[in-house]
Amino acid sequence: VIIEHGSFHAAVFPYTEAVGLNQESRVFQFSSYAFDVTIFDTLMTLISGGCVCVPSNTERWSDVANAIQRFRVTHSSLTPTVARILDPKDVLTLRTLVLGGEKLVTSDITKWVDQVRLVHLYGASECPIMSIQSMAGVASDFQTTDHATGSNCWIVDPNNHDRLVPIGTIGELVIEGTIVGRGYLDDPEKSSATFIRPPGWLCQVRGSGYHSAV
Repeated sequence: VIIEHGSFHAAVFPYTEAVGLNQESRVFQFSSYAFDVTIFDTLMTLISGGCVCVPSNTERWSDVANAIQRFRVTHSSLTPTVARILDPKDVLTLRTLVLGGEKLVTSDITKWVDQVRLVHLYGASECPIMSIQSMAGVASDFQTTDHATGSNCWIVDPNNHDRLVPIGTIGELVIEGTIVGRGYLDDPEKSSATFIRPPGWLCQVRGSGYHSAV
């Protein structure tokens, strides 16, 4: 996937605001460098003036809780599987926990929601890191509250993206905005099928002559 600088720039400030990154943030660099979440761990932390906390390989694999405490980590982005092995009482410096990459279950939420600012991340590969985020005060919030991050999201007919579906209907997610990437490298056929022209209904909403990545 080709993600241009403009797409990354459009995502930076909505994302850092959503997770509360600032000059006092200490972010745990847990993600693989091959995974786009590492952009949050590193670049977005540095842009916000925060501190990137890089554990040793031993800590990363078998001593995550102690590493978080040793670094006085305030923010971490983890998969639910990794978060399940941690006890909130062992990571008392943690203030914001971003969970993504896997399906959440209710126990993942109830375990953490009383101690940290809990953010559920959904991100399409075709966008930088996060496309939609949910924040919860109680476990049920994750079932009802979703916010597009640096973009607009629409639900369309899976068989016809020129047709919006009614509220409450199951459909296909379409993401609109500058955060959407340029396409797939050296694969114009796949790019044209996935990165579509603005549908007619969107042009009606935005006005004639509207152009944006979708």
